[in-house]
Parts: sequence; structure tokens; C-alpha cells
Amino acid sequence: VFDPATGTSTPITSMAVTRAGHEATLLADGRGLVTGGHGSNPGCEVFDPGTGAFTGTGPMSEPRRDHTATLLGDGSVVVAGGGSFTADRWVPAQDLFYRMQNLGDVRSLHTAVRIGNGRVMVTGGEKPTAGGGAFFHSTMDFFDPPTGSFLFPDVKTRVPRTGHTATPLPGGDVLLAGGKNGILGQPAVRTCDRVRPQ
Repeated sequence: VFDPATGTSTPITSMAVTRAGHEATLLADGRGLVTGGHGSNPGCEVFDPGTGAFTGTGPMSEPRRDHTATLLGDGSVVVAGGGSFTADRWVPAQDLFYRMQNLGDVRSLHTAVRIGNGRVMVTGGEKPTAGGGAFFHSTMDFFDPPTGSFLFPDVKTRVPRTGHTATPLPGGDVLLAGGKNGILGQPAVRTCDRVRPQ
């Protein structure tokens, strides 16, 4: 744990399993939910800064890596994609994951950001194709917390992108920047999109 006041780091207890390509989400109560990752099982862990320890939670409906985990307004967390089109919702009061409606397609290395109306905007990402290639998404999915379902509007970014960033802007727009795509055939792109969610 890094202490900005002293500029020093202190070792703490290890997680239960090795993880890479995982997500760590700051919860409303100051704890951190760690989900998925390469080589992990569907089980997840919660880090408590008060004790400096990890406690097992979950499991998710399936293992995930290169997925997203987004805090919702009610304190729950929606975990989406990661080599899959499935999604789970973690409810802290019950310490359990519940399977949600599927995404529109398989997504990995996508982004998810909570927008002004409380929904979660999921953009970009990729899925494997036959022959070892990858398909890059330009579509968006929107998770609606009250219904626990995804909405699939016919809205696309100018170029497909994966491994990009999504940053909320003042006024409600979202900036999508960089990443890579299969159209230009380049390892990275400099194009950006400013999206006004509906």
C-alpha cells in the first residue's frame, strides 16, 4: 500500500490466487473488489484497507480476464465481458454475484463507464475469429441498472477500437481515445470520438 503522505510503500498480505488482466474496483465503503484475471478461477477477493487483508468473495458465473468492473450508484458492481458475452452483478450486502442479461457480443479489452443517467456505457473491445484473428467492435451496449438488462442502440464510433480509454467529460459526454483497430492495420491509433450518450 502506497502512502502519499510519506511517499513510502508497505507490503501487505498476498491475494489468494495469481492475477493479471484483472480489475480492481473502489467500492462505496472504501474497500476494493478484485475480479478475474489470467490464470484465476471465477472467485474474487475484497481488500479491506482497515485490516490490510484480502477476503474471498463470489464466485462469478465464469472466469474472466480483460473484462470491465463498474461501480453502480447503489454500491453494486457490474462485471462484463472478458472473453465472453456474459455479465454478472455483485451485491455487497449479500457478497454474491448474480448473472445478468448478456452483452450484445463477446468483448475483451473494452471499456465501461457510468454515465449521467446511471447507466453503464460499454464501448469497443475485440473477440477472436477463426484462424487466430480478431474482430474489433465499433458498437456500444448500455447496462440499465433498474432492469438489470443491456440496451443495444444502433450507435457506432467512427472506427472500431480496443484497448482504448473512456473518460467522462463535464456535461455528460464521454471521450474515447486511442486503442487499436483492425481497419487501419496499425498497432495503435490516434483517433478519438466524443460520444453523447442517450
